[in-house]
Amino acid sequence: MMRDEFRRPKNWAFLPDLLLEEIFSQLPIKNLGRCSQVNIFAFFIIISFEKNLKSMFFWVCLNWYRISQNDYVWHRFQYKDYIFTRRKYTSHGGWQYMIDHWKLRFLILNATMKWKKLEIEPVTILFNLYEFIRVLTNFSEYYERNLSGKPLQGIRSFSFKWQLHVHEGSDHRSERVFGTGGEMLKTLSMLLSHLHGLTELTLRELQLEPHECANFIDDILYKFDSQMTSLCIVNLTKVSKAFLQLGLFLCLVRLTVSPQHLDESVIQLLADLKYLKSLIIFQNEKTFDARAVNSKAWISFQERNNYTKIYLIQAALLTPGKRQNTLLIQPKAPVYAIIFENSTGQLTSGLLEEVICSNYSTTLCYFLQKGLERRYRSRKFAKRVDILVLELARRCSNLKLLAIRERMSFASVLLLAQIAQTRQMAICLRRNALLKRINWTNDKIRNILGFECDQKWIKRHCRSLEILEKTVQDITGTTASIVTDNRYLHSF
Repeated sequence: MMRDEFRRPKNWAFLPDLLLEEIFSQLPIKNLGRCSQVNIFAFFIIISFEKNLKSMFFWVCLNWYRISQNDYVWHRFQYKDYIFTRRKYTSHGGWQYMIDHWKLRFLILNATMKWKKLEIEPVTILFNLYEFIRVLTNFSEYYERNLSGKPLQGIRSFSFKWQLHVHEGSDHRSERVFGTGGEMLKTLSMLLSHLHGLTELTLRELQLEPHECANFIDDILYKFDSQMTSLCIVNLTKVSKAFLQLGLFLCLVRLTVSPQHLDESVIQLLADLKYLKSLIIFQNEKTFDARAVNSKAWISFQERNNYTKIYLIQAALLTPGKRQNTLLIQPKAPVYAIIFENSTGQLTSGLLEEVICSNYSTTLCYFLQKGLERRYRSRKFAKRVDILVLELARRCSNLKLLAIRERMSFASVLLLAQIAQTRQMAICLRRNALLKRINWTNDKIRNILGFECDQKWIKRHCRSLEILEKTVQDITGTTASIVTDNRYLHSF
């Protein structure tokens, strides 16, 4: 039966090249290498099956081989742990995974010309990472010196993320963070000097000492000052240190930076970048000693620059036993969007007062809570988010999208839908976070929201979740207001 199924023509040989290229570009490097050798498999198929199948299987394998050699398939290369390694026994450490220089040399000779994006993810075997960067740098240096070629010139985007934690004692909650420095930093700097066509650079969690980073940033500025369009610098140092160099990349369109690298002088320089469209202030659990920029600097920024959109993003991980950092508010900044990632940020009364009353009531357009709720919050009405969400929607006049993952009552959803209709605002709520409760009285609605609402109408449309969804859909004109957890996760 399996042989009969295998005989049925599936038209795999006639898949369009664009679809095959996209599929192959998502494959791990190991599987992609195997696909490039299927010409041997094609020969085996031809001699093993009947004549009416020979042509179909041959063309399938031939297409696979042809597409695997395409430039687009290799446009993105991601270095991870245990890639291009082999097991080797050492007397001091037993079996170890060591870098396989023959495989690495074969890759570099045949694939580097096709790379457009080079990404280095956090690894545990640091020596192998060092060897990969060193060999890649030496390869480029040899070609540039002897053959007048630039093999890495095609790379447009480079991303490097460092993450080295050492747990101390038996308690895994206490750990030390080691930054990138020494020889690793030197090899990284040398590699960047050979990426002549680079326009997008991402450096995350390098955690350098203050004396190590000055020359490093100067070298990047000297090399890419007039060609860099996207720059991401997150937690470059262990302590708070501002970098004036951030405001000297003249063609910068998008800048992502953690708040401890900003001060009043940097903001003044950024205000004069005429191509800067997005300024993303990003913080996570490793953002230490950050302070807000003075409000006078932000007021001056807004007067001189009305085209740059400012985003505040909090992406702290929910780690047991660790204090969660709160979102750092930049006073009087023209903030365009506030985004909470990784299920940690909550809308509190303190945050609401800072956002609405003091700073962003006229500039805020997007307020998003990504992911699912992973922090405890009481189900009591006074401690829930209901009143805060309605205040946010009512008083932020330019709000375009409000996505809330926290618990709310049925009645609060109805009131929010009414506000969204009058403001022409989109809302997105989790179905599993809605509580079948009313909680609102006429006095509460009048005192807090400032308008009247029919209690009978509220009770009639809060009898079941199906009735609520239908009513909200009729009010907002969309089915995307109340969604499943899976859809909420993948909506933003």
